[in-house]
Amino acid sequence: GLKSGPQCPPDREEDMSQRIAIVTGAGSGIGRASALGLAKAGYAVAVAGRRKDELEKTVAMAAGATVIAVPT
Repeated sequence: GLKSGPQCPPDREEDMSQRIAIVTGAGSGIGRASALGLAKAGYAVAVAGRRKDELEKTVAMAAGATVIAVPT
């Protein structure tokens, strides 16, 4: 049968179960609340937005979680 997607070589198999989210407008309001909720639920979150300083505040508020700021 057909196989979809690339296959990992046996020596490179990794746990691919990490949930990842990208949240736009994450510097304030509902975007920030969504990003923090996802981080609390165990997602790795990329927070995107125009205001780098506000994105960095969101990252700080999610202390202990995997959250990165991506200014746009």
